[in-house]
Amino acid sequence: MKKIVIVGGGLTGCSTAFHLAQAGAAEDVVVIEADPSYEFAATPRSVGGVRTVFGVPQNVQMSLFAFEVFKDISAYLGLPKDSFDAGFRKQGYMYAVSGAEQFEQLRVLQNTMQSAGATSELLDQAEMQNRWPQINFEDMSGSVFSARDGAVDPNAVFQGFRRSTLDSGVQILTDRVIGFDCDDKKVHHVKLCSGEEIDCDIVLNAANYRASEISAMVGMKVPIEPLPRQTFYFDCQADLDPFPVIRDHTGFVIRPEGRGYLTGLTDRAALGTISHDVDHSLFETELWPRLAERCPAFEAVRMRSGWAGIYDVNTLDGNPIIGPWTGGLANFHIAAGFSGHGLQHGPAVGRGLAELMLNGRFETLDLSPFGYRRILDGRQMPDFGPNA
Repeated sequence: MKKIVIVGGGLTGCSTAFHLAQAGAAEDVVVIEADPSYEFAATPRSVGGVRTVFGVPQNVQMSLFAFEVFKDISAYLGLPKDSFDAGFRKQGYMYAVSGAEQFEQLRVLQNTMQSAGATSELLDQAEMQNRWPQINFEDMSGSVFSARDGAVDPNAVFQGFRRSTLDSGVQILTDRVIGFDCDDKKVHHVKLCSGEEIDCDIVLNAANYRASEISAMVGMKVPIEPLPRQTFYFDCQADLDPFPVIRDHTGFVIRPEGRGYLTGLTDRAALGTISHDVDHSLFETELWPRLAERCPAFEAVRMRSGWAGIYDVNTLDGNPIIGPWTGGLANFHIAAGFSGHGLQHGPAVGRGLAELMLNGRFETLDLSPFGYRRILDGRQMPDFGPNA
């Protein structure tokens, strides 16, 4: 069997290790994770959204697979019945845009979704306002709405994959990768901070927003940069009728969550920085005014908590880079650059990488369009859906 070293023990790394173990390769897989507490890992700090609103068919198909995994995750992972509950709940997802040109792009988006097997509706402003009269859509021209989309408990999903990975016999080693021993064709050893060197036949870089640092150690250039994103939980004095996740083209999001709501806004100016600090003034100065504009009842709200996570943004096109280093070291692979949708696509990516590493090809879902060749060519994967 091939000796496989996975750099990064987050969801992508654990999903890949789990699927390798399911194929009988558990004893030949080692996962390297620098932070065993996972305090600053991406998945536990995500909001857990699962959507099919994508303009790339494979992204839609990966989300559809995630739905199947999350609805009974303990069964999928081979854990005791009901020992893990992903907490998946349907609440609907709306991506709203402004202007005639963007509305026409939604038609392309919807066609892509439908061709990939997802159902959705194209709504104009009047239809949106009629369905959710408490929300103000005056500044929006229309939206794509997917009623089946929703959210999961991200930490439960991650802990489930991690536990099953460990139970299968895969070793998760607490250490930090500091370099690689390689020639001009392949990597031979992975060097660790502890001084240990691990033999390898295949290396997978699944280091999330630190993926570019790991790739740089072997001379591989990837357009992946960290992007902090803050999320806030708040409650409202008024009782509102249910409404779906609402995300607009600026990156502003409102999502019902329990008895309250989540909100956030992507700040592209922070691209390239690593910070888990929460700036509570962002809620007061930026988000609250937007909330009140979107829904008059949100003029009377109270912010209860906030946290910050970090996206691994692919600055080329917002889609992940998956597979071997084309044009470089043949046994160096990468799975990073998910730009905010690593949780929902982690199960399918892990399954696909296990197929690729053991059988030489993607079998259940062709993920080759996400390969490194497009990075070399500077070729974007166009997507009119929401990005990071």
